[in-house]
Amino acid sequence: MRSCFLSIWSVIDPFYYFFSRLTLIDRSQSSIFRVRLTRYKGIDVVLSDGTMIRKNDVLIKIHLHNIKLIKELRNIESAVRRGILIYQKTCISMPILAEYIQNHRKADQIKGIIGITTLHKGV
Repeated sequence: MRSCFLSIWSVIDPFYYFFSRLTLIDRSQSSIFRVRLTRYKGIDVVLSDGTMIRKNDVLIKIHLHNIKLIKELRNIESAVRRGILIYQKTCISMPILAEYIQNHRKADQIKGIIGITTLHKGV
């Protein structure tokens, strides 16, 4: 059942990637993030460093590359081990994300990074 789900998701993922306007942040694909630019639509927020986020400010929205993660973690039974591996992959991906933002043509306009995800409660 699980392998069938992975096969179907592997076919659907490229379409999701295209229609959601996601971008890979590295060519080597060592990052678990895919991103897209978005405009903030909420109320004004002050970040801990004093940065003010206002309506229509440009943000980077990060998406976990779920199919990649699931394929890499599918043979690991322990939720703790999965959590550790996701943490390690996140640590590897963050400098790649920072470099992507620094080199982006709209780097001076990008005010922050947002992301929402749901992971297994044990992780």
